[in-house]
Amino acid sequence: VAVLATGIDTDTTALAEDVVPAAQACFLQGGGCPGGGTTQVGAGTAEDDNGHGTHVSGIITSSGTGAPRGVAPAADIVAVKVLNSSNAGTMTDVARAADYLIGRPELGVDVVNTSIGSSALFSGVCDASTSWNQLIAAAANTLRAQGVVWFAAAGNNGSTSATTSPACLASLVGVGATTDADARARFSTHNATVAVL
Repeated sequence: VAVLATGIDTDTTALAEDVVPAAQACFLQGGGCPGGGTTQVGAGTAEDDNGHGTHVSGIITSSGTGAPRGVAPAADIVAVKVLNSSNAGTMTDVARAADYLIGRPELGVDVVNTSIGSSALFSGVCDASTSWNQLIAAAANTLRAQGVVWFAAAGNNGSTSATTSPACLASLVGVGATTDADARARFSTHNATVAVL
């Protein structure tokens, strides 16, 4: 499972055996990769300085050591950092991360998870709505043709007619969630803010 988020805390015991170190990558146009760079690949390049990516990875593959067991504890995690320490990034970096996965079929990624979304909401399929959606849609279509299923947070924040990107793309599976505490939203989900650059 490739997790496109804030990276992963490689010191987390419940995830230690699941991280594929050599497959880690970081794409942050504004800087924020380890050492301050904008693009890095290899062990240690997706170290989480926010916690979001580690949390998402734990839901997927936690062994249950010191944390609840994940839904797919036998899965490996390909951590790709596209969000900085403030849990913010750009859609262009999401597209760059998707291109990275396309270029590395040897990683054997079957699933991509992005618990992030654009600041804008889109009604219906949004593949052609913006230049950055076109970039991500092209990559998503390629990944789908390779047999990869890409999930994204709906990020609709209670809207019944629109979702954020990349969940609004035709090749992605948009996922919503609701809690008892979220009385105003019919279908809402937590997601990071991604700037449109």
